[in-house]
Amino acid sequence: MTVEEMRKYANAFIKGLKEDYGPVFAFHHKGARGLEIAPLPEGAAYLLDIGEAKDKLFGGVRAIVHRPGSDVDAVFFATDMWMARATPLGMKNAKELRGNKHVDRGFEKLVKMGWMERCECLMVTAQTEQEVLILRAVYKRNGARMEFEEPEEFVFPQAGFSGRQKMWGDLRPENLS
Repeated sequence: MTVEEMRKYANAFIKGLKEDYGPVFAFHHKGARGLEIAPLPEGAAYLLDIGEAKDKLFGGVRAIVHRPGSDVDAVFFATDMWMARATPLGMKNAKELRGNKHVDRGFEKLVKMGWMERCECLMVTAQTEQEVLILRAVYKRNGARMEFEEPEEFVFPQAGFSGRQKMWGDLRPENLS
């Protein structure tokens, strides 16, 4: 799967999230089988607020990707989530910020330090064995409406990706946290 194909699917998932469907995993299979959507079961979205549960969910997805005979060539995860974005003070301390010295499994300490701001966003992580594409659309709530900023896209090699969502490459535990 090419980056352009990942981008096409990621934009479709962002559009779907705006139309209010919940978190979803998707597997792209080589050949005619194409995209397989795997939404979380109804009522299970709260699991994405529990670190240990997320570890297990993404571990299960990794098991599907790497099972013998798997033809999965891309994985997508789309969700509405909280994220942290660097403030001007955080940008001044970017070198220390990149070291993750002040981060455990969240960003509350950095928010309290004034280095990050907490934002809501729709995010899609798309990845193949070689590349990762992240598409995010930050928004603010205005009553019942959501006001979106221009979506941001990041594309980089799989080798530069880490965290529990990582599906390929060096899957040692220290690269999954």
